[in-house]
Amino acid sequence: MRIGIIGGGPAGYSSALLAGILGNQVVLFEEDTVGGVCLNRGCIPVKALIKVAHGLNTVKKIETSGIKAEVTGIDWEKVKKTSQLASRRLVAGVQNLLKKRKVEVINAHAELKDSGVVVANGKEYTFDKVLVSTGSRPRIPPFRVAKNVWTSDDALNAKEIPESIGIIGGGVIGIEFAYIFRSFGSQVTIYEIMDEILPGEDKEMASSLRKEMEKIGVKFKLGVMVNEITERKGTFTIKYTDGGKESADKYSRVLVAIGREVVADGLSDLIEMENGFIKVNRMMETTMKNVYAAGDCTGGQLLAHTAYHEGEIAVFNMNGRNEKVNETYVPRVIYTKPEFAACGETEERLKEKGVDYQKEFFPFTGNGRAIAESETRGGIKMLFDTNGKILGGAILGGYASEMIHIICVSMKNGVTARELFHTIFAHPTYSETIKEAAAQFLHLPLHGDGG
Repeated sequence: MRIGIIGGGPAGYSSALLAGILGNQVVLFEEDTVGGVCLNRGCIPVKALIKVAHGLNTVKKIETSGIKAEVTGIDWEKVKKTSQLASRRLVAGVQNLLKKRKVEVINAHAELKDSGVVVANGKEYTFDKVLVSTGSRPRIPPFRVAKNVWTSDDALNAKEIPESIGIIGGGVIGIEFAYIFRSFGSQVTIYEIMDEILPGEDKEMASSLRKEMEKIGVKFKLGVMVNEITERKGTFTIKYTDGGKESADKYSRVLVAIGREVVADGLSDLIEMENGFIKVNRMMETTMKNVYAAGDCTGGQLLAHTAYHEGEIAVFNMNGRNEKVNETYVPRVIYTKPEFAACGETEERLKEKGVDYQKEFFPFTGNGRAIAESETRGGIKMLFDTNGKILGGAILGGYASEMIHIICVSMKNGVTARELFHTIFAHPTYSETIKEAAAQFLHLPLHGDGG
């Protein structure tokens, strides 16, 4: 079977690899560099910068452990090269894998013309099945914005560390860049229209992360409406409304991070859209016969790992299977210090649905490894139904980005609080807090006050 894939981001390139493994003839169209936003301008380079920021912050506080050290300077260009190198290594790896799987890569802008017909470089290509994985781009704000205001792409390639920066949006992108720039010395303020950062996440845990960021000097203006961003002689002014009062603040730079929108040039005339994204069913089929879609262009959580999953489902179904997407247990992670991660429901959503639940929280102040490593900020919050089934969980601190998968796998496989309690966790580990939360649900608070 001949498969055409438009877009070489996480959904596109992973689908191409899988289709190649399954014996399909695959053509991947990518007008830029394979890897998409994630490998080139998002997940990977940003995490590389965050790693350097972690190291910088460690040096700043290591004297409390008896080590005398100081930061004598920051070579920003070299820092950026570290980030760029991480991207290049992964992109090269993907390119080699595509070659190994005999995927033909055409570096050109491609458009879907009809069912099974793709046009690129003025030439028509015909396929049995087509996957659209065109991704997303930074959302255009609904207010007037000066020409040189940054998107996340611009922030990643900043020529210098700004003296001060105002960030519009308290979601994942805004929070991570706030952590990066504050760590490197910028004065940072986040403007968020909602009454708490990370809209849609557990408010209690989001509030705890905000307070940790305030401790390192990040400022927050919550419940404000940004009306305009102007620029004059290199100084940016954010004009906003706070409680009915008009105010204005000045910064060296401004970053707008209010979400992303679909890249779907020419698609709306062919495929049905829904809420601004390509409409698909759980088999990742669009409304056009033999045309599938996956990744950011279909909306949802706009995460690279979700895109991988959706692309896999689409390819399996192209090859005659009957697989359906299940995004109930998708982990959500923010790579600040402390890290934040969550899976499943939040308290707010459970209350809206009228679901009975029991909350258990175990702090890292009661965890052996956290105490040994002086990383006692935060803790784990787990939500159980009356029978001990896990409904959701959130972690602030520890190795939250790794720990959250224990909760995801447990939820997916119906593991209960009792089964978690009877699981042996290595000691000392941050993951023991998961068992401690389960123990509290069972009224067996071994090392905590709950239960």
